[in-house]
Amino acid sequence: MAPTHSKLTIFPWLDAPLYNRIRYPQWKIYLYNASQKLCTSLDATGAYCLVARNDDWDIHPKNIIPARPATPGGTPPQPSAIRARPVIAMPAFYRAGATVYERETWKFEKENFEKFDEAETTIHAAIVESLAQGTIRTINTQHVAGISSLTSLQLVEVIHNLYNTPTLQDITTIEADLKRPLLNFEDFLDHVTDHVNNYESLRSFNQPASNITKIQTFKDSIRRWSQFDTLIATWEINNSNVVTRQFSDFTDYLCDQYGNLPTDVKPRGGNAYNVRQAGKGRGRSKGKGKGRGKGKDDKGKGKPDKGKGRGLGRFVYWDEQDIPANKRQRPDHQVSSAVNDLVDGAAEQEDDAVSVHSRTSARSSASAAHQVHGSHTSSPLTSSARNPDPKLYYYCHYHGWNLSHAGPDCRVMLNDNQYDRSHLEAKSPNDTTPRGNDQIEPIGHDGRKRPFLKSWGTYSS
Repeated sequence: MAPTHSKLTIFPWLDAPLYNRIRYPQWKIYLYNASQKLCTSLDATGAYCLVARNDDWDIHPKNIIPARPATPGGTPPQPSAIRARPVIAMPAFYRAGATVYERETWKFEKENFEKFDEAETTIHAAIVESLAQGTIRTINTQHVAGISSLTSLQLVEVIHNLYNTPTLQDITTIEADLKRPLLNFEDFLDHVTDHVNNYESLRSFNQPASNITKIQTFKDSIRRWSQFDTLIATWEINNSNVVTRQFSDFTDYLCDQYGNLPTDVKPRGGNAYNVRQAGKGRGRSKGKGKGRGKGKDDKGKGKPDKGKGRGLGRFVYWDEQDIPANKRQRPDHQVSSAVNDLVDGAAEQEDDAVSVHSRTSARSSASAAHQVHGSHTSSPLTSSARNPDPKLYYYCHYHGWNLSHAGPDCRVMLNDNQYDRSHLEAKSPNDTTPRGNDQIEPIGHDGRKRPFLKSWGTYSS
């Protein structure tokens, strides 16, 4: 355990298997920076010697002894060299009859050793705390005496061997994170940090990105917020030479101006509800009804086109109250028996050619309509890490806490390859990294006196 009077926390934690190799470069540099702030009176690099791998120790500027030319007095030239690590060991007890100088020297060396030993304990505890339980079990399995038998330096070597080699999945995960849009305006500074860290990970993987690519990717990720349009245009005018533009200059400029931007501007793209424009699907919208029109004004006996499948056409955004019931999101959650009977009864009147999938969609859409419009209560919160009311709200990584659909039914994420299974199955904002949307959809007013409880399929009394 770390001493009670000294606490060190390393960020980011290596506690997510999908992101451990991506986070490792930032984790290591944070550990190195923190260690150099300990034992600063004992060594030029502080406690860096306790954690730095040999390759990293050799390139530290304070450990490089510059070459010295020969002097006129006959001193031969001295080549460049690497400073050796300090030897940290408990000094041998002074002999009987030792002089005052020898006793004071022993006392001084003992105090220095205790300071390094305290730093070692603090760093070791911080490293273990930053690891997932699965990683700790792996290390305990590999070493008979367990993880505590390793020094901090040995533990860093083990972690380096586990997470230093990237995979194709790591590269694609980083690319997906870079393309992810900024969901909440107040998270902009964290969004910048995520981009910087992701590019640092790519650089450590020998996959550096150009400044032009970085800038364009970041612009696309914040395009949802119109507040940045003027700032981006101004910066591009002041930096007209595309070749010399720097990503760090671009983000620094936006961060400096961020505090002066309005926060009450609605993002582009409307609210959480969206449907596809009819007939704009690409490749998979197959109409089943082929009417035989007779007479004038197309007043035939033909049946209307019943779309089958999801097209890949462009999105059309509407306010939720304007969406037809059969176009709303289809949640895969419990639906009340009363709603089932209502929809099944209506479905029997439809043409026999209507698929079972279409009936399921109609049933779920009716449930979604009740859940959206069946409550007049309002939540006192605007954002939350937990479900504000499990009886009313679903969670979607993209849309946050909402009244219509869960992550597996989100059309935005289903049609965007940057969202993977972890995003679709997230049950709260903390289930994904970076965190998901934690905004709470306000509950509308429609004159009802009692809120609809989706888990019961009835209205509360």
